[in-house]
Amino acid sequence: LHEARDSQKYLTECKWSPSGHLLAFGSFDNKIYVYDTENAYSLTAVATEHNAVIRGFDFSANGSYLMSNCAAYELCFFEADTCSLVPQASKLKDQRWQSVTTSMQWATQGSWPPQNDRTDVTACEANLANEHGVVVLATGDCFGRLRLFRYPCDSALAQPKLFRAHGGASPISKVRWVCGDQHLVSLGSKERIILQWAHVADDAASNDEREAQVMDMDPALREAAIGDEAGLALAEVRDPLADALGGSEQLAKPWLSAIVEPSDAPSSDASAPDLTLTLERAYGVNVAGARKGVAYNVLGDVIWPTASVAVVYSKQSHEQRFYRGHDAEITCLATSGDGRLVASGERGNRPVVRVWDGQTSVELCVLGPFHRMGVSCVAWAPDGKTLCSVGNDVEHSVAVWASASGGWDDASKVAYSPGDHRPVYFACFLDPLEWGPGMACCPPADAGAGGLPPHAGYTLATGGVDHAKFWCLEGRTLTPERALWGPDAKVQPLLCGCSVGPRLVAGGVSGHIYVWRGRTCERVLRAHESMVNSLWASPAGIVSGGGDGFVKVYSVKLEHQRTYGAAEATPPPLLNGVKGVFGGLDRGGKAIVKILVSTQSSEVYEVAKDSGSWTQLGEGHYSNPADGASGEVWGLAPHPSKPDVFATSGDDGTVRVWSIAQGRLLRKCHLDAPSRTLTWSPTGRRLLVGLGGSARGLRGKKDGAFVVLDADSLEVVYEGRDSRHWLRDAKYSPDGSGFALASQDQKIYLYDAKTNVLRAKCDKHNDAVTQLDFSQDGAYLQSDSADYEHLYYSSNDGSYFKLPSQLKNVKWAGWTCRMGWPMQGAWPKPMTPQRREEALAEAALEGKLGLAQVAPEPTSVHRSSDGHLLAVGYQDGKGRVYRYPCLSKNAEFASLRGHVADLPAIKFTCDGKYVLTVGQCDRTIFIWKVNPK
Repeated sequence: LHEARDSQKYLTECKWSPSGHLLAFGSFDNKIYVYDTENAYSLTAVATEHNAVIRGFDFSANGSYLMSNCAAYELCFFEADTCSLVPQASKLKDQRWQSVTTSMQWATQGSWPPQNDRTDVTACEANLANEHGVVVLATGDCFGRLRLFRYPCDSALAQPKLFRAHGGASPISKVRWVCGDQHLVSLGSKERIILQWAHVADDAASNDEREAQVMDMDPALREAAIGDEAGLALAEVRDPLADALGGSEQLAKPWLSAIVEPSDAPSSDASAPDLTLTLERAYGVNVAGARKGVAYNVLGDVIWPTASVAVVYSKQSHEQRFYRGHDAEITCLATSGDGRLVASGERGNRPVVRVWDGQTSVELCVLGPFHRMGVSCVAWAPDGKTLCSVGNDVEHSVAVWASASGGWDDASKVAYSPGDHRPVYFACFLDPLEWGPGMACCPPADAGAGGLPPHAGYTLATGGVDHAKFWCLEGRTLTPERALWGPDAKVQPLLCGCSVGPRLVAGGVSGHIYVWRGRTCERVLRAHESMVNSLWASPAGIVSGGGDGFVKVYSVKLEHQRTYGAAEATPPPLLNGVKGVFGGLDRGGKAIVKILVSTQSSEVYEVAKDSGSWTQLGEGHYSNPADGASGEVWGLAPHPSKPDVFATSGDDGTVRVWSIAQGRLLRKCHLDAPSRTLTWSPTGRRLLVGLGGSARGLRGKKDGAFVVLDADSLEVVYEGRDSRHWLRDAKYSPDGSGFALASQDQKIYLYDAKTNVLRAKCDKHNDAVTQLDFSQDGAYLQSDSADYEHLYYSSNDGSYFKLPSQLKNVKWAGWTCRMGWPMQGAWPKPMTPQRREEALAEAALEGKLGLAQVAPEPTSVHRSSDGHLLAVGYQDGKGRVYRYPCLSKNAEFASLRGHVADLPAIKFTCDGKYVLTVGQCDRTIFIWKVNPK
């Protein structure tokens, strides 16, 4: 009909106006050419404002305007007939458009990833003409991935369905809806492939979403059940360097200009001490921040996570082995069906999943980094060759990994997809004999009528806040289908789930268990009086654990068989709520013979199924329900004369006395307030405990109080209070005649130990007092504060020494102050501008947050009793042992690693054979054996 040429470059796009009066072409020469079809296709106008090749454009519904994108990521608006630029986009904000093929505009902005991961949305179209009343935006990107969004897509939290068929190296050049919206066609530019996709609307899910009823429950109960993870869904995407850049101005450190070298200063040796440190035992169980936190390995040993360490405990030998491959807190852990393999995920900006041998604790492979912010759950396929992981990012992405050999040295990521904008709490694989193609739980074969392919079946299931999903895995494409609640089930958060045979079983906040057989919920039963926190299943039966403190055993058909109460345990848990369960089978794998149970107060028990007896395997400090997962542990005090004994205290209000040689708790007491410091009297007959403190910054009714406990019975001998703010440190004088308390209120309180009467106050600090030490003769005090001051006082009347040189030759009974002459080399080097740029670049490369990880400062210190070694804990959770004194910034050290945040206390035992550490946020106690070389 007509042939013409006005551009000297090839054409990239063409469209007719709605009336057919205009025909427009986009060109590689950065221009749009508009022709008048009613005037012999004459060229009427040329748009020349773009600075790169034209990628797409759309006509307005009335044909008056053009909206266009180019490869320079520009969005421009023109008058259609004259190609005059419309400089103010706001003038056309209410304009309706004939089509949606420009990927850079208001209605498609959510299809772009929230962070720069090099994804380029190369093509898009919305089915504005549709048959189902739902407008869908289809997009293709530079990696050959096809996504479907709800239209308009204006939020970075928009959840797409992801499909893969084009090659990863071939960008999708075009996507177009055809036959209304029954099919979608996509073109692969480099591979020259045309793919036709059938568009099947999920009418059942749409109807169920409208008709499903939400369970009415107490908002406080719901919030307590789902925890702090729910807030991640709406959290802003965090810049990995934001904290580091914001903290570029370091606080002044007055103590550096105030230190004075002693007249008889000991010689300084910058070489590493002649010793190594071996982790011998860990006390603590991560039940607040980890789901599915207990398991058996193939040998019957028990595995649980604490801090960044996975503990493998042998009941026969009462010994612990450790997997220490993680650098961040372990948030989830799962064993393969035969117990030989373990997968564990971690928290962090760029977390990984690590696969390791459950018997030897040898790492087999590292999966990722792929997820962001953390890994919320992992699950194994029955054959141990496939693994699923779910991230804590805003999309709660789901990834499937596989090893063809099963040895996991050849592991690769098979498929991935966005999970849901709401937190995901569990994932489990489904039995292919029941859920596979054409099986009983798969949608019927007639779904493939009309030329559509048959259903691929379901491979795995996930669930979380107010949702559950079944996932189809076809090649590298992972697509979800919403679980249907049906008329009887009410929508609520699902905290755990498992599958056995043709059933998916999930536990809710209300204590109900939901049973799906196929995609529709077929049964709801009341299992517990409080939330169902954990489920475990095998062909031998199902085990559930509830917040009401009960463990229940069911048949695979959900017939109740047995109930066990945590209150029956000896000793009983401090909080009865059950957080995790895991069943142990007999040698034939046909019957449950034992059950692992972790409780809300961080105890681990083993329950004998037949006798119902409870055996305690492990315990540690825990986080009070009022603190969520943020409870802390600060207090640590080794016995002054018994190297085997030490005491700890924490925000849970417990004071615990431990034995190193026996590897167990000797005794404990529960106070009516948190405690963040404690110390032994010189004779070891009394424990002085300072009260107060809150991870959430709340004031307590006993902040500033102190109690004196009998060391043998842990009964309260005396209780007093002079400060109204929580206490940070406590020390007895060397002769036991007095004691001092350091308070958050910037004061030090001096007491007579016989009468427990306040004798004096030291009030020259300008910020919270963090540490203090007595001199050997008990006449003087040195103290640190949070604003980097190091001051000296008289312990008799609290008088202040203005000149540090007056006390430069004083011998100190112990050294726990972070600042002072012997501590100079333990502090990081000053951050020069060049070093700061290098550190920030390293932090960005490793995905770390904040300057604290780049140049950590000391948080705790302790000198050994012989005065030769100095143990220092840091903000990044690591510890170092230097030679004492430590004066050189290049001093070498022996290191210890396992905690995940600040070390509020690090101590030598009185004989110097062990180093003890406690983690502030991980609530874990580590015992490190000192091995002389």
